Amino acid sequence: METYEQIYQELRNNDKSAWTGDGYPWAWEKLTETLDSLAATGHLPEPGSHILELGRGNGMMASLCFARKGNHVCGVDFSPTAIHWAQENFAEQRISGDVCSLVQLEDNCFDLIFDGSCMHCLTGSQREQAYSQVRRLLRENGTFIISSMCGEPG
Repeated sequence: METYEQIYQELRNNDKSAWTGDGYPWAWEKLTETLDSLAATGHLPEPGSHILELGRGNGMMASLCFARKGNHVCGVDFSPTAIHWAQENFAEQRISGDVCSLVQLEDNCFDLIFDGSCMHCLTGSQREQAYSQVRRLLRENGTFIISSMCGEPG
């Protein structure tokens, strides 16, 4: 996971907005379209819900969207640089949010768990452990959404 830390350091040092670098405006537009569509079809919880983003990065994508809609957002990431950056971004946006470790969280505490393009980076036992944590953390009738950068857009 050292590679992710190096990439986040480079992005931050080069004043990029997020993981998407110069493609941030396009990625933001696509993400908000997708989340609006999911909300319109009843696949997202109501404002005020508890949401966990896996692979939060610097918090400027899904976490920011969910927080702006009045949700309490918690995020996890591998990169210490991304975590620190997310804390700064949320403070600048005057939005509350937490960076957490999955093991410190209580069972059944999230209405929605959103994969911020993280799960496809995990393999074997790492992925199995992640899915086990998702099952533990998700409330009954909660939603788990997987977002992946793999494959053709569409």
